[in-house]
Amino acid sequence: MSYSQSSPATCIEISQHQIQLLEDKFWSSVAEMFPQITTGDLDPFVTAQFSVAIQTVVNEWLYANSPEQH
Repeated sequence: MSYSQSSPATCIEISQHQIQLLEDKFWSSVAEMFPQITTGDLDPFVTAQFSVAIQTVVNEWLYANSPEQH
């Protein structure tokens, strides 16, 4: 899945690259918190859902906090 999507009512674009960076930072934090886990296995379907969820949450955050909304 390769696309970029802007937040509703804002002109801020979220690229697939930015989504990937957010995911990487999230998993890095998780790995730091649980050093006893030595693999990174996750169901591919869940991984895809997670990517969509990150994009949805960031879009909503941008919308809710955009100066254009206030």
